[in-house]
Amino acid sequence: MALERVEETGRWRFIDTTPTQEREAGKELEQATRKEYEQHILPPTHELSQKVSRVAQRIVATAGLGNVIGASSMHPAETGDEPLPDEAGFDNSVWDTPEKQAAAARMTQEWEVVVIEDGAVPNAFVTANGKIFVFTGALAVAGGEDGLAAIIGHEIAHQVMRHPGEKQSATRIYKALDFILNLLGLELGFTNIGVNVFLVLPNSRTMETEADTVGLRLMAKACYDPLVAIKMWDRFSAVGKHGKKSGSGWWRLSAIDLLQTHPTNKKRMKHMEKMMPELLAIRALSGCSMDDGRPLKDAFALFNEMVANVQGEHGETPSI
Repeated sequence: MALERVEETGRWRFIDTTPTQEREAGKELEQATRKEYEQHILPPTHELSQKVSRVAQRIVATAGLGNVIGASSMHPAETGDEPLPDEAGFDNSVWDTPEKQAAAARMTQEWEVVVIEDGAVPNAFVTANGKIFVFTGALAVAGGEDGLAAIIGHEIAHQVMRHPGEKQSATRIYKALDFILNLLGLELGFTNIGVNVFLVLPNSRTMETEADTVGLRLMAKACYDPLVAIKMWDRFSAVGKHGKKSGSGWWRLSAIDLLQTHPTNKKRMKHMEKMMPELLAIRALSGCSMDDGRPLKDAFALFNEMVANVQGEHGETPSI
């Protein structure tokens, strides 16, 4: 048993699983997924598999997390703009402390992309043993490599921060609490509901925010445009309105914040907007440039305009 800080965000959490146990659980999930979709897995040489591998490689290589099997190891930095000076106040490294560097070292491995041909499932996930599963439904909604980078960065961030292991650990605590309440005769029929509403779901929303934070940093570090993320949420909103949801619960919608596994998208947009100066600086310091050479201040103004337009046209948009 251990009470520890999440290296990337500083949040305290309880976790009693080991990285080895998590990798074993990841291997079991990988095998089950491969068996379920064995007739729909695209070969590594397929154009879509190559596209996803290229995006994943840029993310893991620039973050020092290893390499993707069969992908190019070229540095993705785009030349053009001069990097921002150090006085900008942002660190160019995603892993800027010994604790964060230790977390990255733990996840350094060979990664493998597995693309599943199923356009009805807009989903993606990463296992602890380094398998990146992407359904073609997610590729359609991503809209391009920058949108795909946001998805893959988010899912890799979950693994870097060991969120699956944290969930497993928390489940054991919740079961023990339920057992004690039953033993004391305090079970009133609302225990499971209360545990979910006041413990499980808030913790899930916290982990999703952490994955957003680190995932956006990863994509920016890899020279992908974080401004594209807001457009992607808009497309997921359209997917949600047509009733297409993934089986893992990525796009479960609810009008009540307390009952959601993810933060409301209004909160998520505000979080992204708050992060944008940092993300644009990370991208610039990584030797990247905007596609049209825009100054960072102009890009941030465009982001604010984009947020206002999306909120005005669609209101709340769903989460991934």
